[in-house]
Amino acid sequence: MTKQHKLGIVAIAALMASFAAFGFQGKTEKYGVVDVAKVFNDSDFTKTQNETLRQVGETRTGILEFLDSYRALTAEQATRLKELSLKAQRSPAEQAELDKIKADAQASDAAFKSLQTKASPTPAEVTQLQEYNSRAQTIAGLSQRWAREFDDEVRNLNEKLRADTMDRVKKALRTVGNKGGYTVVFTQDVAPYGANDLTKEALDAMNAQK
Repeated sequence: MTKQHKLGIVAIAALMASFAAFGFQGKTEKYGVVDVAKVFNDSDFTKTQNETLRQVGETRTGILEFLDSYRALTAEQATRLKELSLKAQRSPAEQAELDKIKADAQASDAAFKSLQTKASPTPAEVTQLQEYNSRAQTIAGLSQRWAREFDDEVRNLNEKLRADTMDRVKKALRTVGNKGGYTVVFTQDVAPYGANDLTKEALDAMNAQK
């Protein structure tokens, strides 16, 4: 996951192919049209899902950015930082622990940079410098592995949220189509100039779902 990682539910255009028209049972032929993209993107449910996805992505990006900035912490500290950062709800004790890990990491990073510029380090300082270099290499490896894990997690969540949203869109369209006695409801990309635009009714039905 990079700093430029894009968050948000996948564009509706990629999903439209499977929804050329929605068929219903009607006594007489009656046709409608709906802007599925608008129902999908403008619904309250989509906005909530996008916010959830944004928060998930930002939390993971924040972990990686911190490790990229302060690599002199231990693997154990990094692992605990990840565990605490990913918790949805932290107790005051857990928050204090997370704050201490970050403060210790920043202090270690400052000491590491100071040793790197020291002209004549003592044997003990040379040993400490080697320890910091070893930590930095370990943290770099962890960051790469976690970046892949986080990308997978965000991608999988995005797909789940997209599927959940599309299920709700289908349900809203069925509700509107059956209620209005429509034989077929076409998507707007198939019948852009069709009569009986049901977009607002479908969006209202989408937002009314519990």
